[in-house]
Amino acid sequence: MRTCAGGRAVMFEALSPAGNGVLLRIRYGDNLRAGSYPIRTPGDSTTPGVVGAIRYQVRDVPHAFSLDSGGVTIERSAGATINARAQGSGLDNAVRVHAIVEFRDIPAGRDSVACGDMP
Repeated sequence: MRTCAGGRAVMFEALSPAGNGVLLRIRYGDNLRAGSYPIRTPGDSTTPGVVGAIRYQVRDVPHAFSLDSGGVTIERSAGATINARAQGSGLDNAVRVHAIVEFRDIPAGRDSVACGDMP
């Protein structure tokens, strides 16, 4: 987890050596609170919510899709760690793909990254 430069958003990412990965950008108000955040479209750059993408392989063929429905639930622990559970779906080659992704015991991000929208 990394904090986006300028605040008000964090980036969760996970990658496997096999080429599978997930990327979630969670935009929030004043601070990241426990609770639910809805999936937003990638072009929605002002509303609190989540923009997410998933990449996976089936045999040697890579697949990728953006989440277009669902949400992410954030839990904060007293030990300054964060849990996130994303449930959503998106279209991959005209097929609706459902995904559940969990991040557990992630330390609060101190590194900042540029994670703004591309024109």
